[in-house]
Amino acid sequence: MARGDVWVGESGVLDEYDNSGNRLSPSGGWNGVLPGSTFFPYSTLAQLVFDSTGNLWANDNNGYGDLYQISSTDGSILADPFFSAGSALGVYTPDSR
Repeated sequence: MARGDVWVGESGVLDEYDNSGNRLSPSGGWNGVLPGSTFFPYSTLAQLVFDSTGNLWANDNNGYGDLYQISSTDGSILADPFFSAGSALGVYTPDSR
């Protein structure tokens, strides 16, 4: 990932483009899953954001409440802190403040 790259969450894939519009992700984009992964592929990524340390995050509008930390190297899912395979509503911890 270089500063100024554009990240696009499309239906089922994540793509990265440089500032000249050249695709940096593989043809067809990344689906979030590497061999041996326990995560499901992307459904519909939305709200792509970078945190203050440069980590890429996105939510997946798949009906399960998934929030992914995404590798900016290979587009794979690094973490899904609210993973819930058994609940269509997802799982979250409310703020008790």
